[in-house]
Amino acid sequence: MPHINSLKIHQFRNFPTQEWQFGPELNLIIGQNGSGKTSILEALYFLAHGRSFRVKELNRMIHQGHAQFTLFTELTDGDDQYTLAMQRSMNGDNKNRLNHVDLKSASQFAERLPVLLFNPESFQLLSGGPKSRRQMIDWGVFYHYPLLRPHYLNVKRALKQRNASLKQNQPRSQVRLWETTIIENVHEINQARQDYLNLLFSSTEHILHEFMQTHLLEFRFEQGWPETEDLMTLWDKTYQQDVRFGTTQYGPHQADLKIISHKKPARDLLSRGQQKLLITILKLAQGKLLQEAFNKTPVYLLDDLASELDEVHQKFLWDYLLAQKAQVILTSIQEQGYLQQGDTQIIHLE
Repeated sequence: MPHINSLKIHQFRNFPTQEWQFGPELNLIIGQNGSGKTSILEALYFLAHGRSFRVKELNRMIHQGHAQFTLFTELTDGDDQYTLAMQRSMNGDNKNRLNHVDLKSASQFAERLPVLLFNPESFQLLSGGPKSRRQMIDWGVFYHYPLLRPHYLNVKRALKQRNASLKQNQPRSQVRLWETTIIENVHEINQARQDYLNLLFSSTEHILHEFMQTHLLEFRFEQGWPETEDLMTLWDKTYQQDVRFGTTQYGPHQADLKIISHKKPARDLLSRGQQKLLITILKLAQGKLLQEAFNKTPVYLLDDLASELDEVHQKFLWDYLLAQKAQVILTSIQEQGYLQQGDTQIIHLE
């Protein structure tokens, strides 16, 4: 089971240079607001995902007055040891190194460092836009169906080129070349997304029924365009609109997960507390599926949990993670008694 041994950051957020050591189970980061607790989780998340969960703009993550940041971590996974190093620069000179060997992309980081995040924004999964729900699905597809990764990459590149062609108002024949690439890969992606959702629902059906006794839940996958429409034909119909907007309105990049209860969106019927519990169960199920299929437990990053879950549900979450013997890195303003179990490493930030 992978766990993070250490993290070293340079010119990231409000840290010029800093290093921390982590234990294999609970790691509690304690500090007042503004001390940098969330920045530590953000750095680990960036290493695993190649993006921040807080901002899109690179300059907001780089320490003031500098042009780049560097992240470095050491991992243990069974008998294997890994070092991951990542540098991001304002001039685009980005670097990724695995065991001191340069990589073209950081996708191999994600393979070795599965991370699941619980933060205030993640509890808006039901009420927010489709992007976060799509990312949740694709996190599972990435690990459960590794042969699909080239299909995702092909679609991502082709979609980027299609949008660029639309903005440049290139001939329809040129734009159709990129559409053909997407069509060639989209069926496998749709099927994998649906298959993963079926796995997720079957693994949570019993516990969801126990906790949501009055609400029968249904997971419904939406592929990103009407099922009655052929995607290429739909692009022909909406081509002028796409040119006007400079972006592709329909396609796998618009896929979504609808959670339905009594023929209505679950968010309209569930209380805020029930929604948070549902999201917690879904995320824990993702970790359980990964562990059962590949004997690989994700690292759990828990940010400001007390602001979203009451103590009863915090303890429910923590007891479950303790039983899984997963590595947890949790931020808090103060120490909490029920967390002082297992092998606890405490980091104090001033």
